[in-house]
Amino acid sequence: MNGGYGQISRIAILPVTSHCRMPLKVDKIRGKRLLDKNPYMYDIYPTEEKRRFLTVFQLYDGIGEWYDFSILPAKSGTFKVGCN
Repeated sequence: MNGGYGQISRIAILPVTSHCRMPLKVDKIRGKRLLDKNPYMYDIYPTEEKRRFLTVFQLYDGIGEWYDFSILPAKSGTFKVGCN
């Protein structure tokens, strides 16, 4: 993947979808670490008020989509985690 998401190996900011069997909610400390490793996310969510709507999950089995907003035009793709 391109941009900041290449730095993320186990945690990401993701919406929950019907494809995701059971996300494990990750604590706020990891959420801050995620934002610190991807500083452009502070431009997207500049205040604590806006960041309160984010939920960080650690996926162990599911299908999802990723978006890279650090470049223009933004890129997207799909991924699988632990799917049989």
